[in-house]
Amino acid sequence: MRENVREAGPKMREIITDRIGSRANELFRSIRGASAETLEWTSDYEIVVHDADVRKSFSTLSGGEKMAAALAVRLAILEQLASVGIAFLDEPTANLDRQKKRNLVTQLKQLDSFEQLTVISHDQTFDSMTDYTITIEKDQQTSEVSVN
Repeated sequence: MRENVREAGPKMREIITDRIGSRANELFRSIRGASAETLEWTSDYEIVVHDADVRKSFSTLSGGEKMAAALAVRLAILEQLASVGIAFLDEPTANLDRQKKRNLVTQLKQLDSFEQLTVISHDQTFDSMTDYTITIEKDQQTSEVSVN
């Protein structure tokens, strides 16, 4: 019995990694809006983007590609492994152009895995999808907080 349990570990890891990788690829392609690009999350947890016949490791991606890939993998991991239904995203639009930001908002609206999604951002990209927006405005001596 113990041997069976021990042998099941690597197979379970492979199944879970494949599920996360598949979901991350869906999210990545949706955020990027590029049908030719695919994201691979390898068995050793490396992020690789394939664009036609070109294989790009994470370190060679542009800032926007890195952000989209990292977000896609993080969201896929949360969906597959976490049961809390809560996610925090800190500056998820960094290095994304206007269209990619819109794609991200569209994708986040479609996620039903999270009961609560908290986004910390310096731009108003997410205003259209929020129940509440907390704005902090700072001048030289004070900070003013407003809730909309």
